[in-house]
Amino acid sequence: MREPIPGDEDPFYGNRDEIPGCSVDGVITAVDPRNGVLKVRITQGGSVRDDVKLPMVQFSFALGRSSWFRMIPQVGDTVTLIQGMDGSMHIIAFEAINYGQLADEDAADQFLIRELKAGEYELRSAGRATIWGGADGTLQLTGGPVAITLSKDRLESVIEASLHRVVVAGSEQRFGEVRRLLLPTDPEESALAAGVYREARTFLAHDAGAVATPMVDVKVGDVVDDSTPFAPTVGSGGGPLRAHVRVYDAAGATVAFELEVDALGNVEATQSALATALGLKMVGLTSSLLAQYRDITLQPATVLRLGGPSANEPVPLGTQLNTLLQNLIDTLSTGVVLVAGSTGGFNPATVAALNALKAYLASNAILSQVAFTQLAATPGS
Repeated sequence: MREPIPGDEDPFYGNRDEIPGCSVDGVITAVDPRNGVLKVRITQGGSVRDDVKLPMVQFSFALGRSSWFRMIPQVGDTVTLIQGMDGSMHIIAFEAINYGQLADEDAADQFLIRELKAGEYELRSAGRATIWGGADGTLQLTGGPVAITLSKDRLESVIEASLHRVVVAGSEQRFGEVRRLLLPTDPEESALAAGVYREARTFLAHDAGAVATPMVDVKVGDVVDDSTPFAPTVGSGGGPLRAHVRVYDAAGATVAFELEVDALGNVEATQSALATALGLKMVGLTSSLLAQYRDITLQPATVLRLGGPSANEPVPLGTQLNTLLQNLIDTLSTGVVLVAGSTGGFNPATVAALNALKAYLASNAILSQVAFTQLAATPGS
């Protein structure tokens, strides 16, 4: 007579001399993921085994090079068990309670279990994180309502989500819903204004280790201030910003150039006062126009025309402009400039001022290189 095998006292099996080669069904009543042990109530007979090992679908062990495919079952799962030579019980399969009923529920968009075609597969977690491979070559990765679909037939990749983010070594690209950390201690970002704001944002930074050095920050769409209360940014022209571009200096501490465009069409550009190059460069078809001016404002009622009245008349530049201005001053100086309160004669102070201006123009280095011609006009002219 052999020695008793652990588990021989189970009422379903009774005392026996040989281990039967049949399997039994059971329902999981407790899960210990840390120790990899399950408690299972045997359906046939009602006995309970509290030492059923957590099954590994696939497992390869090597220190530092292990690989596996595993899953933690849940209480209530129906399983098929078989007993080993030492009396231990092992799960060899998981069974659906009613496969057809679960498949019918999917038609009501419950996403419990989809009907698979021959050759298809599906992996899914309890939180609806799913990988599905279709018979037509479609591969789909979903996290609840968020989905990435790769289509072999259409040769396309489709991402469905409220927000698309790509983060690479301190740089970030966003497209979709505007979200921010409302508090620095928040574990996750929150959508602003019930998720109605949309943005396309590209933030590029040097990978400087612990702290990334910003280089360029471009926001398009609903431009939202990154500081509390995270409201849409209103430009100096009175309209909400639709584009905001910042270019930083080499240290990433100062904005070297900034461009803002609001929903009313107002455009505002700001250049750092530390800029050493020429403030503005305008390139034409055959020549370039360089200006030393850093602050130029064009009002809505102002028209800036480069060149003369005809299309082929060039812009007066350098000594040509100086000559025109000096001739104008000579004409004014030789004319009769009335002294206030008199009936005739010259105003010596005016003549002296014009001559001083003429001397300045003749010696000015800036005007000897570049000049603008500007004509004022009323809107719509």
